[in-house]
Amino acid sequence: MNIRIVCLVILMSFLVLGCRKEEPNPEIMDPVYLDLAKDLVAAKVAKEESEKALDGFRKTLVKTQTRTIERRNAEENIQKEEDKLTRLNQAVEFFEIRTERRKVETRRAYKIAFAADQPWPDPKEASAYQLNKKMSQASKNWSDRVPKFSKAAVPEGPESKPAEKAGEGAEGPAAPPSATHGGTKEGIHHN
Repeated sequence: MNIRIVCLVILMSFLVLGCRKEEPNPEIMDPVYLDLAKDLVAAKVAKEESEKALDGFRKTLVKTQTRTIERRNAEENIQKEEDKLTRLNQAVEFFEIRTERRKVETRRAYKIAFAADQPWPDPKEASAYQLNKKMSQASKNWSDRVPKFSKAAVPEGPESKPAEKAGEGAEGPAAPPSATHGGTKEGIHHN
């Protein structure tokens, strides 16, 4: 019975300590790579949908008569869809290049971390990527980013009455700064 326990302990120690092997595809564990791959798939799907819509607009153009509003609308729709398709082609190419580059960077960083026996992937890098992505996708329009104040946002009640004058409280007008602190702000001394 003691031999069984000793064999079991040795077997468990080999399982726990002896199974350190390098991952052949470390990019599947990298959240940045996975996000880029997801964006690539989304761009390809949007490109295919745009191509289908463009074909539909071209068929509509062929069916319309010359010098009609329907033809003019079809031409405008074709132009808009061609512009959209150009942007989507650029996005697909960008994400293909960026995903492949990230794959190479990930494998290199993984090998370095594996050799140094360090944790990988770096959570700081993933959070920095997410923050950068969020900031780049944020609206550049000031009106979208700044909160709007409305009358509904102002609380109703005795605290919301306008002040009589700036600097006046229940005791009357505030004393000038020179009378209380020798002409300087508290804690700041100018020599």
